[in-house]
Amino acid sequence: AYNLPLGRFQKPGNWNDADFIIGGDDGMSAAETRSQMALWSMMSAPLILSSDVGKLSPQSIVVLGNKALIAIDQDALGRMASLVRRSLTMDLLFKPLSGGEYAIAALNRGTAPLRVDLRPVDFGFSPNTRCRFEAQDLWSGKHQAGATSMQADIAAHDTAIWKIHFSASCGAPTRTGAITMIATGKQRDIKSYSRCLSASGGIGDCDGSPAETWTILASGALESEGRCLAVSGGKLVMQTCAADRTPRWKYTLAGNLIDTGSRQCLSAGKLNGESGSLSMQA
Repeated sequence: AYNLPLGRFQKPGNWNDADFIIGGDDGMSAAETRSQMALWSMMSAPLILSSDVGKLSPQSIVVLGNKALIAIDQDALGRMASLVRRSLTMDLLFKPLSGGEYAIAALNRGTAPLRVDLRPVDFGFSPNTRCRFEAQDLWSGKHQAGATSMQADIAAHDTAIWKIHFSASCGAPTRTGAITMIATGKQRDIKSYSRCLSASGGIGDCDGSPAETWTILASGALESEGRCLAVSGGKLVMQTCAADRTPRWKYTLAGNLIDTGSRQCLSAGKLNGESGSLSMQA
C-alpha cells in the first residue's frame, strides 16, 4: 500500500526499496513467505534477505530461490506493477516486462481462501473474442496455452503470480486500474491508509467494484463504466464521454490529479482515513 504509489518515481537506477525480505523467518507462514517474494518481485524492489539463512527450511529456500520470480524482479524494463483492483482482502497487480510480456499477481490478504477469475479485459486489453494468451504459474511452473481466462483459488495470506504472453490479436492494453489516494489515518492498515476513487461518487473504502476501475483514454479523459469524469459548476460529475467537452486529466510527479483546462486539483473533503466528497481546488 505504501510502496506502490511510488512507482511513478521508479526507473532503472532509481529503485524503491520496500525493506528487507524476511520470508522464512519465525512468525512468517509459507503463504506469507510466497506473498512477500511475489510482491517484491512485482515491484522490482531490491531483494535483500535479513532472515537467518542457517534456519531457513527447505521449503523457504525453494520460495526465496525461485528463479522465475527473481527474473520478474530483475527484469530489464525495471517497471513497478500498477494496481488494477483493490479490496479489503485483495490486490490485483499488473506489470509490463521487457520483450512485450507481462506479470500478473493476486494477493489474498484475507483470512479465508479467495477465488479469482481473470480475463484480458481486466488489464486493459480489448474485450474481443479473439484475444488469447499463454500463462505460466510461477509457483508450480504449469503452462496454460490458448487461454481466454484463468482462475485460481488463493489461500489466506498467499499470492498467485503468473507470467503472461498475450497474442497479437489482443492488441496493446490501455492504462486501466484503480485510482487511489493516500490517507493519513493513524491505523496502519489497508482500510485506513488507502482510499479509492469511485465513479459512483466520492472517494472511500476500496471494494474492488467496477466503479473503481478507470481507463485513461487517448484524449486524456478518465473513463469508468462507459462514462467520463468531468467538472460542472465546480463539482465532479460523470457524463457521456465526448472529445470536445470531456476534461483531460494530468497526473503529476508530485501526486496531484489535475484538470488541464481549469488547472485545478481533484481534492477530497476529508482525509484521516475517512470517506469524503470530492471537489476541485487551486
